[in-house]
Amino acid sequence: MKKSIWIMIIILALGIFGYYGITAFVIKGNTLSSEFGQCLVDNGAVFYGAEWCTHCQSQKELLGRNVVKVLYDNNAYIECPENKKLCDSKEITGYPTWIINGTKYEGVQSIELLSSITSCELSYE
Repeated sequence: MKKSIWIMIIILALGIFGYYGITAFVIKGNTLSSEFGQCLVDNGAVFYGAEWCTHCQSQKELLGRNVVKVLYDNNAYIECPENKKLCDSKEITGYPTWIINGTKYEGVQSIELLSSITSCELSYE
């Protein structure tokens, strides 16, 4: 009985580690590069959001950790609840909102649209 339980535990562990290993491999190949994020910043893109906003979380997931880090590091992500005056002055009424070269884009934006608006080439790591 003990032997069959250990075998089941080992099979389960291998299945879990196998899944996460494959997932990490697949995701790594589809992660946007920090260069794309820097290009967004260089072309005047600013992302206005809120930590509790589920649509903002979806936008961040589309962008990936590299791009989000570049936005944060360059003050191109604005957390509106902490910067109410700034967001009010930009007339931000919902999240997420992007302002790119003076034009406002409300809601989750595809990376393809962001690429098109800014002429930033999609590049992956």
